Amino acid sequence: MRKLMILIVMILMGCGTRGGFEDEAKIRQAKSSLRVIRNAIQEYYVDHGEYPEEGANLKEVLDQYLSHSVVKEGHAVREPGLIVQEAKNRISQARSILGKCINIKELEKDMKLLEQILEGYERELATGEPYEDTLKTTFLVKRMQKTCESLKPERMKKILNDSLRQIFNTVLPFFKDMLDAAKQEDLKEVLQHIYDTYLVYKLKFEGKPTGELKVYTLENEFALLKKLVDEPIYDTLLKLNNLLLNTKKRKEYAELLISGKASLNAAYSILEALENSRDAIRHANKIVLAQAILNKMADALQDYRRKHGVFPGKSCDLEKILHPYFVETLISGEKVDHWDDAIKRFVAIPEYITDDSTRGFAMRAKVASIPNVEVSVTVQVTNKWDELVQAFSEGPLYFTPDPKKTYFLMARAKDSEGVIITDKPPREALQ
Repeated sequence: MRKLMILIVMILMGCGTRGGFEDEAKIRQAKSSLRVIRNAIQEYYVDHGEYPEEGANLKEVLDQYLSHSVVKEGHAVREPGLIVQEAKNRISQARSILGKCINIKELEKDMKLLEQILEGYERELATGEPYEDTLKTTFLVKRMQKTCESLKPERMKKILNDSLRQIFNTVLPFFKDMLDAAKQEDLKEVLQHIYDTYLVYKLKFEGKPTGELKVYTLENEFALLKKLVDEPIYDTLLKLNNLLLNTKKRKEYAELLISGKASLNAAYSILEALENSRDAIRHANKIVLAQAILNKMADALQDYRRKHGVFPGKSCDLEKILHPYFVETLISGEKVDHWDDAIKRFVAIPEYITDDSTRGFAMRAKVASIPNVEVSVTVQVTNKWDELVQAFSEGPLYFTPDPKKTYFLMARAKDSEGVIITDKPPREALQ
C-alpha cells in the first residue's frame, strides 16, 4: 500500500504544464528508452516464464537483452577488400556498357562467350576457386570491334539517311494528295493517321519538335485501309510503307552499331585493367574470403551467447562448437558439410581469445598460402542500459505484485517539469 501511495504522489507531481519543443523532445526520448527496457523485460519473460523479481538489478538481469555487439575486422583485410570490390565494380561496369551491344546480331556469339568469362570471374571471387579460360576478354572485345568496323556503320548510316530523305519527300506528298482527294470520312481518318505518323518520323529524323502530333500503329491503320481502297492502290501504298519502315529500321541498326563500337572501346579499357590485375585480385581475394569465414565463425559464437548467455570459455573446443554452423541441410534433407572447405582458408584452426566470456572475444588466423598475413575479428559486447537511463532524471523504478503475471515501470523525464513516464506489459501479454 505504501508503495502504491508513493507511486500516486509521483504521478500527481509529474502532472502539469509542459515546456516547449525541447521539453517535448526529452519526454519522447524518455518514453522511447522506457519502451526499450519494457521490451527487454518481455524477452526475459519469454526465456524464463516470469518477470524479474522486484528489487532485481535490471541492468544485470537484462544484460543479455540490452546488449549489442561491436564487431571489428583486422587491418589486414582493408586494402584487399578494396581491390576485390574494385574487381566486382569493373565486372558490373563492363556488363552495363556491353548491354548496348546486346541486340547486334553479328556480335551475339562473342557476347555469350564474354558473358561466360565474366560469370567465371564472379564465381572465382565468390568461391576462391581459380577460373581459367583459353580466351581473354580483351581478345573477344577486339574481335567484336573488328566485326563492327567491317560493317562500316557510319557509311551505312549516311546512305540510309539519304534514302530516308528521298522517301519522306516522296511518301508524304503522295499521302497528302490522297488525303485531300478522299471523300469518305472513315478513309480520311485513316489517311490522316498514317500521314501524321509519317510526319512525326520525318520531324524526328530532322531533329525538329513534333508538337502535338500523335504516332499511330501503322499495322492497324493499314488493316483498316485495306477495306477502304482498291487492291492495286492498297498494294502501292503498302510497298511505300514497307520501304519507309525497312529503311528506318536499317538506319536504327546502323546507329546501334555505331553506339556498339563506342561501348566496346569503353569496355576494352575496363576489361584490360581487370585482366592485368588478375594476380593481385586473386591474392587479395584469398584474404577477403578468409576474413569472411572468420566473420561467420564470429556470428556463430554470438549465436552461442544468445543460447547460453555467455561466449565459450578460452579453453573450449572451438571446432566442436563451430563445426555445426558449417553444415548445410538441403531441401531434400541431405546434409552438406562445408567445414573442411572453410578451414582450408587458414594455416590452422583460428586462435580464440577471451578474458571475459560475458563481454567479448577475439579470433585470429594466418591465411593459407599467403606468408605472414593474418586475419582477425574482435567482438565487444556493450550494455545499452547506461545509455538508456540517461533519458531519465530519476528511475526507472520497477514494481511487480506477481512476477508470473505483471509488472510496472516508472521513470521521470528530464524535461523542466519532470514528467512521470510509465510503462507495463503489452495488453496481449496479460491475456
